[in-house]
Amino acid sequence: MGEFRIVHLPVAVEGPAFEVTALKLDPAVGEARVVLDDGTEEVLRPDSLATEPQTGRVECLARGGRARASFSRAAHQALLEHVEEARGHFFLRVGSRRLAIRAGA
Repeated sequence: MGEFRIVHLPVAVEGPAFEVTALKLDPAVGEARVVLDDGTEEVLRPDSLATEPQTGRVECLARGGRARASFSRAAHQALLEHVEEARGHFFLRVGSRRLAIRAGA
């Protein structure tokens, strides 16, 4: 039999590493959570939402800001139901809190 060697190769990922499959809002505490495609949930930080400049898709920061996640169609639709506009800026309304959606990720 032949001999096997383990080879490590660098991998570059273009675009978001994760996808948001669901958005969960808790208006009572003003908390927004995203469910990622690996099954984990993360609380959205105030500065984590943005639109991607080329596609216009909504993205958020994940894994403590070390990665990005793009919103699936279903999660995007859920987000749009709670978006407000004020003076040309967009926000996700969660109870009495508003999370800014920055233009350009």
